[in-house]
Formats: sequence, C-alpha cells, structure tokens
Amino acid sequence: MAGHSKWANIKHVKGAKDAERATLHLRIFRQIRAAIKEHGSADPKQNIKLSHLVDQARHHNVPSEKLKHMLKNADQSTEDLKPYVMEVRGPVGTFFVVEVLTPSYLKARQGINTINRKFNASWAEGVSNNLFNHQGLIKVSPLSIGQTIEQVLDDAINVGAEDVTADEDGKFVFTCSPRDFLNVKRSVSQLGYSIIESDLLYIPRNRVKIESEEDLALVSKLHSKLEEEPDVVKIHDNIE
Repeated sequence: MAGHSKWANIKHVKGAKDAERATLHLRIFRQIRAAIKEHGSADPKQNIKLSHLVDQARHHNVPSEKLKHMLKNADQSTEDLKPYVMEVRGPVGTFFVVEVLTPSYLKARQGINTINRKFNASWAEGVSNNLFNHQGLIKVSPLSIGQTIEQVLDDAINVGAEDVTADEDGKFVFTCSPRDFLNVKRSVSQLGYSIIESDLLYIPRNRVKIESEEDLALVSKLHSKLEEEPDVVKIHDNIE
C-alpha cells in the first residue's frame, strides 16, 4: 500500500509539471502567432520579435519538432490577439502586473476580476509605471576568461544599453529600455556574446516580505489562479 501511495504521489507531481509545461508552451505559441501577425513574417531571420520568441521557446525546452509545428501553423489562425497590461493589488501590500494576449479585452478583464473578488484583490491602475521599472534584461556569458565589467561597459554603450552589471555567477546582464530591447539583444549577439536568457520584465522598485504562512498561502493561490487564466502570458510581482 505504501508503494502504491508513493507511485500515486509521483504521478500527481509529474501530472502537475506536465500541465504546467503544456500551459507554458501554449503561451509561447500564442505569442508566436501574435508576432507573425504583427510583423507579417513567419521567418525568424526576417522577424526580430519572432526570433526572440523562438529563443524563449528553446530556453524553456520546447522540443524542436513542436517548435517547427508552431511556426508552420501560427499564421493559419484568424484570431486577432492583442496585448494588454492589467494591474492587480493583492493582499498584504502585494501587487501584480499581468500581461495578457487576447482577442477580447473585456473577456480577459472579467476573468481576472472574478479572481480578484475571490482573493480579496482589486484593480490597481498605474502601478506598472509607479511601482515597477519596465526593462529589457539580457544575460550573457563573458567573451573570455577574466573579462572585466569595465571592458563590457564599452560594449554596452556601443549597443545602446542603459547599463550592464556582473552577477554572482560571473555573468553579465545588459539592461535597456523596452523600446530598444530587440535591437540591443541582436547587437549583443553580433558582438559574439552567448546569450543565456533575455526577457522584458517589470522589476519592482521595492519588494514586500510576507511574514505570515496564512498570508503567503493566500497570495500563492491568487498567483496560481491568475496563472491559470488562458489569456495570461506573463505575471510580475513585488514579492520578496
């Protein structure tokens, strides 16, 4: 019986991870469809936004055959997906910036509003500008052993980045405005840097530490429910 219970737990955990992976892949597929429709090309070499999303897909271990299938079928959809940012105030001083990609703003907002009512959350218009910094981040490996931050700073200036920092792993992180993100990423790659990961993020200016286990459980459930909304593609928060 103990063995049966252990196997059931393993299947439950694996099932949850499989579902999470499938949801992530679906979100990437939706973004790929929108990028192809926006820029009119299913060729990553001709569509810089699509090229970034292909990198994202590979970073998240989307199988190559599945990625090819995504690119082949993405331009066949007639659904007109548009991006929106929705801002939510959660319990105990938490805030969420929720990016959605949807054919219906009203439907997406209604879905999130239903979640808000269940978890003592509310709309918080303006927090994405007032409490977060919207930035492009590009993390790279050094070009050579012993490369210094001073040497990389010259490259950052040349590619149009706003700043570059070194992290604790010895990697470098270029930061730039969202408007320049795709061009800076391409320029960094052309200089020979190996890009580890890159993304557009809403980075909180201050983070909130949740002390109570009860509050933490409530906020975690809110986050999970927002993640489950089909039109949501990315969530940013100010939780420490």
